Amino acid sequence: MEKTATDRLVYSIPEAAHALHCSKSLLYDLVKANKLPHVHLSEKRVVIPVAALEQYLKEQSESFNE
Repeated sequence: MEKTATDRLVYSIPEAAHALHCSKSLLYDLVKANKLPHVHLSEKRVVIPVAALEQYLKEQSESFNE
Protein backbone atom coordinates (compact mmCIF):
# COMPACT_ATOMS: atom_id res chain seq x y z
CA MET A 1 0.00 0.00 0.00
CA GLU A 2 1.34 3.40 -0.97
CA LYS A 3 1.79 5.99 1.79
CA THR A 4 0.33 9.45 1.39
CA ALA A 5 1.07 12.77 3.08
CA THR A 6 -1.99 12.30 5.31
CA ASP A 7 -0.79 8.98 6.73
CA ARG A 8 0.08 9.10 10.41
CA LEU A 9 3.62 8.55 11.55
CA VAL A 10 2.85 7.77 15.20
CA TYR A 11 0.08 6.67 17.55
CA SER A 12 -0.39 7.65 21.15
CA ILE A 13 -0.72 4.73 23.55
CA PRO A 14 -4.54 5.05 23.72
CA GLU A 15 -4.79 5.29 19.92
CA ALA A 16 -2.56 2.24 19.44
CA ALA A 17 -4.59 0.30 22.01
CA HIS A 18 -7.78 1.20 20.17
CA ALA A 19 -6.28 0.19 16.82
CA LEU A 20 -5.14 -3.16 18.24
CA HIS A 21 -8.31 -3.78 20.28
CA CYS A 22 -6.28 -4.26 23.44
CA SER A 23 -5.92 -2.45 26.74
CA LYS A 24 -3.81 0.65 27.27
CA SER A 25 -2.20 -1.05 30.26
CA LEU A 26 -0.92 -3.86 28.01
CA LEU A 27 0.78 -1.33 25.76
CA TYR A 28 2.18 0.62 28.70
CA ASP A 29 3.60 -2.65 30.06
CA LEU A 30 5.21 -3.46 26.69
CA VAL A 31 6.72 0.03 26.51
CA LYS A 32 7.99 -0.16 30.08
CA ALA A 33 9.62 -3.54 29.36
CA ASN A 34 11.15 -2.15 26.12
CA LYS A 35 9.38 -4.85 24.13
CA LEU A 36 7.57 -2.37 21.91
CA PRO A 37 9.52 0.32 20.05
CA HIS A 38 8.49 3.78 21.21
CA VAL A 39 9.63 7.39 21.29
CA HIS A 40 9.57 9.79 24.23
CA LEU A 41 8.59 13.17 22.81
CA SER A 42 8.72 14.66 26.29
CA GLU A 43 8.84 13.48 29.87
CA LYS A 44 5.15 12.53 29.75
CA ARG A 45 4.46 12.03 26.04
CA VAL A 46 5.19 8.60 24.57
CA VAL A 47 4.27 7.66 21.02
CA ILE A 48 4.61 4.50 18.99
CA PRO A 49 5.79 4.87 15.38
CA VAL A 50 3.35 3.17 13.02
CA ALA A 51 6.21 1.40 11.21
CA ALA A 52 7.55 0.06 14.52
CA LEU A 53 4.10 -1.17 15.51
CA GLU A 54 3.68 -2.92 12.16
CA GLN A 55 7.12 -4.55 12.53
CA TYR A 56 6.37 -5.65 16.09
CA LEU A 57 3.09 -7.23 14.99
CA LYS A 58 4.81 -9.00 12.12
CA GLU A 59 7.48 -10.42 14.45
CA GLN A 60 4.87 -11.53 16.99
CA SER A 61 2.81 -13.17 14.26
CA GLU A 62 5.83 -15.06 12.93
CA SER A 63 6.89 -16.28 16.39
CA PHE A 64 3.30 -17.35 17.13
CA ASN A 65 3.13 -19.41 13.94
CA GLU A 66 6.34 -21.32 14.66
